Amino acid sequence: MNQEHVPTLPMSINDLQALRAILQSYLALLPRMVPPSRKRDEEMALVRRLYLRMTGIPPQALEVRLNLTADEIQALGKALAGFCAFVRQKVPASSEREETLASLERLREHLLGMLR
Repeated sequence: MNQEHVPTLPMSINDLQALRAILQSYLALLPRMVPPSRKRDEEMALVRRLYLRMTGIPPQALEVRLNLTADEIQALGKALAGFCAFVRQKVPASSEREETLASLERLREHLLGMLR
């Protein structure tokens, strides 16, 4: 990814609310999943900054266009993967669960594609 190209993730306000909830969950889970380290602290700080940026978007926005750095894309991808793994462990299988997780996996793949 070159310096001039800043990836933008367009989404609805509902998508934004879902991503905020996922990031908030990931921030709560990360300290329990990963032993303390400088890398973990840096990742948590990055995810927290991204979460705070998302909370600053007004709830009446019709469409959101979120500019993301490569590090933010990677962190968001990890948060999505971690959230999906957690849901697979804790939520009984159902068609609704599988549809939701498939949608999140597609989003994760789209994000990772933004890095190419």
